Amino acid sequence: MNTLRSLGIGACLFFLPSLLVGQLGDTSRVAIVDEGDYYLLENGFLGVHIPKAHLFDPQNGLAAPGPIRAVLYPDGTWSNNSVNYLQAPTLPLSMEVEILENSPEQGRIRIAYTFDKPPYYSPSNQVLEEAGPGHYEVEVTMPKGEKACLVTESSDYEVGYSLVVSQGLHPDRGRYQGHRSTSLENGYDPLGHVYDNQGKEGWHAT
Repeated sequence: MNTLRSLGIGACLFFLPSLLVGQLGDTSRVAIVDEGDYYLLENGFLGVHIPKAHLFDPQNGLAAPGPIRAVLYPDGTWSNNSVNYLQAPTLPLSMEVEILENSPEQGRIRIAYTFDKPPYYSPSNQVLEEAGPGHYEVEVTMPKGEKACLVTESSDYEVGYSLVVSQGLHPDRGRYQGHRSTSLENGYDPLGHVYDNQGKEGWHAT
């Protein structure tokens, strides 16, 4: 899943297919495991790797780590073995990681970045937005007993990151929301017909 967001508030869900529970193990609780440079937020079905704030040093001129490094699947496979970085026009001024909730029922971690935003100009060189402080905040919420976690984002700056989830994941079906498809292979509705909403508000196809 790619979680690129900018200039707004958004939310997305990680859904896990019906897989056998493997190395993650205990699905009766939620745990936040301190792994040194990262927190592992997991519920036995799904794990999320979140970098700690000390991995970003604004004095060294290097990019800040993205708010989520990888997803851990039940068999112990990581979706990504490399570090991903925040993408923004300027480097953050700061990065903060805070555990907001840590109970057997639910875990919640907030990752926050601050920026010194430059002025934003129109194509005709008019100032559309003055320079000033900017922010990007991500909250990852992991409930007990669910094969999903909730990721919410809030930003007033052009910020994003790439999250690789393909390694260790073998989906055989996808869903989308749109206007229509050109064939059954490209999408069908719940009745098994070629997906076509006839100009109405989009709804899900498989």
